[in-house]
Amino acid sequence: MPSLRELQVAFFRALETGAAGAMRVASDLRATVESRGTLDADGRIDVYAQMYWMRIADVLREDFPRLATLVGDDRFHVLARAYLAATPSQHPSLRHVGDGFADHLASHAPAELPAFLPDLARLERARLDVFDAPDAPDAGVLTIADLRRVPAEEWGDLRLHVIPALRILQLSWPVHTVWPDDATTTVLQPAPTTLRVWRDESRVYQAPMDDAESAAVALLIGDGGATFAEVCAAVAIATSPAEAAQHAAALLLRWVDDRLIVAPVS
Repeated sequence: MPSLRELQVAFFRALETGAAGAMRVASDLRATVESRGTLDADGRIDVYAQMYWMRIADVLREDFPRLATLVGDDRFHVLARAYLAATPSQHPSLRHVGDGFADHLASHAPAELPAFLPDLARLERARLDVFDAPDAPDAGVLTIADLRRVPAEEWGDLRLHVIPALRILQLSWPVHTVWPDDATTTVLQPAPTTLRVWRDESRVYQAPMDDAESAAVALLIGDGGATFAEVCAAVAIATSPAEAAQHAAALLLRWVDDRLIVAPVS
């Protein structure tokens, strides 16, 4: 008679392989499960395997709603099942089950599906990540009133930090353009695209960035943040030295309006 631990492992392996579409039941497990009614041991175990599979597919559907709408539920289930077969869930929480979905689509999505699907999945994953990210520190976010209290001669030394709920995406497709109103678009022209995705309170936003903003934000996401003078220097490389200060100031006001910058600690 196998031990309880051995049965648990065998049962999980049956669920895992069943979710991938090819259930394998160990002989010890099969011998332990009684046939009942019209179902033999394998049939009864398969009931649980299909429930396990459908629950994970439902979670993926919730995590990637735009992608699922675009390809349709039947096709999405095919994609989800292929993903689970290649990348079985390894974490106790289903929060992480879709971590590798975008990379899987990049390598295994059928050719007849839109080529921008992996980037759309990356955007949806980033939106989920920022939704779950920590709030800004207790000091809150930087405001216009905070900026007005900084003397002009001290602006260069003003150190800026971004909120924790911010992600930067480097994409090959402008997938943000199909997000607001048209989740069924299948034709999109490729174009290098940098997006920032962030959360303000309970709402998640996204916006494209040009080269100047991308260079500046790249400095801010480091552990030490960056001074406004360093932001100006980064902007000068992407634009021109003559326009750098004005452009950097406009970016800072945009970030403040979007509530992206952490307030300085008094």
